[in-house]
Amino acid sequence: MEKKTNINNDNSIGERLSLLLDKEKVTSYDISRDTELSESTITRILNGKTSKPSKKTCKILAEYLGIDAEWLLKGSNSMQTGRMINNSIVNSKIKAESFKQEQKKSDKKDDTNISELIRFFERQLVVKDKQIEEKDKQLNKLIDKVLK
Repeated sequence: MEKKTNINNDNSIGERLSLLLDKEKVTSYDISRDTELSESTITRILNGKTSKPSKKTCKILAEYLGIDAEWLLKGSNSMQTGRMINNSIVNSKIKAESFKQEQKKSDKKDDTNISELIRFFERQLVVKDKQIEEKDKQLNKLIDKVLK
């Protein structure tokens, strides 16, 4: 079976999510660690065992990834939301707070937890840089249109 490599509206929700996670270098573990979703819930979606996840699950995934929930669920609308960067920044703060709470629960303030937190923020910065680049491209296209 040929593996799909393009994210489009014809993909199943599992395929759209899988391709997006590959593109963003995010794992189901990353999402489960940073949100209230279990890794098994995400894995069932990725494997196609859950083809219609709840609206709440789609909303959490969409907010985490900075995408439109309707696009994730049905392949309709645009993949990106207009509030993509702002939502992602807010979500990063929520994820960081969640990480702190988990750290308090375990009472382990060793180098491993600090390294994980650093990797978490490094991943967030990469995502933000990509989002900013995309917004810059869109803005430049609009400016070119206006100036023509």
